[in-house]
Amino acid sequence: NIKTRTKKLEESERQKRDRQKDQARRKAQEDQKPPQTFSANDGTKEGRRLERERRRAEHNAKNNVNPKTPEEIAEMERRRRQRMEEEAAKWNIGAEDAPEEGAPVEDENWEEDVEYDDVDEDDEDDDDDEVMDLD
Repeated sequence: NIKTRTKKLEESERQKRDRQKDQARRKAQEDQKPPQTFSANDGTKEGRRLERERRRAEHNAKNNVNPKTPEEIAEMERRRRQRMEEEAAKWNIGAEDAPEEGAPVEDENWEEDVEYDDVDEDDEDDDDDEVMDLD
């Protein structure tokens, strides 16, 4: 993307650089300040984070929750993966289970003479009274 150098473009780029410098300067000042403790969530990102941590700590203390160690997390993940593999094995069809190529798939539970209640084969002209003529 090539831009021709015009006074307007140079001015906008200068303003952009100034804004970036100001943002960097403000961020550096915020980093130097010690974190404030909020008694309530004031809507800022930091305030929401502190409120979330406070509620989490309150819940953990109230319900006697101990944080999980990395080893416990790894063990839970290993068990979960093992369960998923077992479940996938139930759904996957192996080569020995597959039918012969080109052979129709047979279903043991299929019944040829299934009757449906809503289908009337002998009454073909009965549906005329169900259709309303709106003309």
